[in-house]
Amino acid sequence: MQGEKWSIAENVVHLEKSVVPLNKAFLFPKFVLNWQFGKPNRASRSYDELVARYKERVGSVTVTAKAGFNPLVAAGATKASIIEAFEKQHTIYIRRFEAWSESDLDSIILPHPALGKITLREIGFFTAMHIGLHHAICKRYIQV
Repeated sequence: MQGEKWSIAENVVHLEKSVVPLNKAFLFPKFVLNWQFGKPNRASRSYDELVARYKERVGSVTVTAKAGFNPLVAAGATKASIIEAFEKQHTIYIRRFEAWSESDLDSIILPHPALGKITLREIGFFTAMHIGLHHAICKRYIQV
């Protein structure tokens, strides 16, 4: 950890950990997800609407990772092993996400710690935004 901020390695580990529960959720049948989390009561937001909603929800406060998403870099982990673990989980995420139909993306919801229940489409938008946020943080470390 660099002071109170995560190192580049910790940012990458956090991103890896952030999709693991999604990778598990994507394996459940639709009816199970609908039974457990309900159905959406609104249309999916666009990417820009989701980003605006996220910024509105977190405001000017510093967002902290929930338990289980804190990036504990394993002793002996190398740059290559950290990147490999990230790529593995995100490849699984992309493959499983793409397996859902367009209608499923808008008709199934999952809970999100900051946004509440959001559609699978919005999960995809958030994941893209989330990676972008952490990528920007890492780029700032490199440029310092």
